[in-house]
Amino acid sequence: MGLLDRLVIKEMIGPWIFGVTMFSVVLMAGTYLFRLTDFIVKGVDASDVVRLSILFMPALVAKTFPMAVLLSSLLAFARLSNDSEIIAAQTGGASLYRIMRPVAIFGLAVAALSFVFGEYVVPNAATEASGLLRKIQRGLGQTSQPFTRTLYGNDGKVWGQLASLDINFSTGSMSDATIVWFGGGREPQAWAYFKELYYVPGRSWEARGAHMFKVAEDGVISESEFERSRPLRGWEDALDFSPQSALAETMTDNDSMSMRQLGEQIRKMESAPKVDEEARRKLRDRKVGYWTKVSLPLTAVMFALLGAPVSIRRVRQSAGIGVGISIAIIFGYYLLHSYMTVLAKGGAVNPAFSAFFPVAVGFGFAVALLIKRNH
Repeated sequence: MGLLDRLVIKEMIGPWIFGVTMFSVVLMAGTYLFRLTDFIVKGVDASDVVRLSILFMPALVAKTFPMAVLLSSLLAFARLSNDSEIIAAQTGGASLYRIMRPVAIFGLAVAALSFVFGEYVVPNAATEASGLLRKIQRGLGQTSQPFTRTLYGNDGKVWGQLASLDINFSTGSMSDATIVWFGGGREPQAWAYFKELYYVPGRSWEARGAHMFKVAEDGVISESEFERSRPLRGWEDALDFSPQSALAETMTDNDSMSMRQLGEQIRKMESAPKVDEEARRKLRDRKVGYWTKVSLPLTAVMFALLGAPVSIRRVRQSAGIGVGISIAIIFGYYLLHSYMTVLAKGGAVNPAFSAFFPVAVGFGFAVALLIKRNH
């Protein structure tokens, strides 16, 4: 890495850290501050509120990585331009395209960090935050969390229907659960009530306190009960889900899930035998979220290459101008992104196209500005 590369990257690191901090605080204040304050007023333990705040942060910080790249690019090149260092580099034989190489490298590094952070840190933090939030809500005397799930076999047919009056995702247990078992047919083959269903990692779900009715081939109904813990033999394939995957399915925020979790939900939705319009809309929403997991990190590269030529001016400019320009560009990007997302959810455009089109537009503006500034 040459002297010019080290100079530019060093100039961008400081403003990037500042940008991550600033945007994270702004998003935290605008998204969760009043909710967390309300918990404190209602007497929730301060340690739980602090922990919940920390668990909320990764999803917000992941969004700020690309935003901060734009701010760092703007501020860094504003400083270099003000001190005539861009002119000095060009006088020394470096073209503007050569000067953009460390900018692209920095953007790619942040894009990789953003993707890894969103895939591994954010989903785990979101799952833990959801469990803690439900614990806080229980402590405030709020109602239990009902849970329902259609059970599919390996052939894609409906094998059963599960309903529970309450589920605790943290402990991996359901209370007062009922299963109607079809076994791939059209008529029920069994009914079962369980005082508790609990998840055993690597062994699926087991039951305590069961009361079951089974229909034999000749139509005779047999009844059985058991109190001790017992695995549900013959139903394991249909009950092949964990509390974490069930929690992910209850989440409506795609940003809180990994690409793997979104991909699993998409495959299950596509294999469902009957899909209504609401299910199709939810499927399109999940597909938009899936592709956004790739397109959002790429905005770090786009913002880096867009911010640099915007800041190269012959007149001096303050840091405040850079912050204002970055906010305006970010607002324009997310406005277009939101519009394309709405079109994709409605089925007007392909979900992958809606995720990558705003990024492509940004790259187009960046290339046009670079060509203009280089001349």
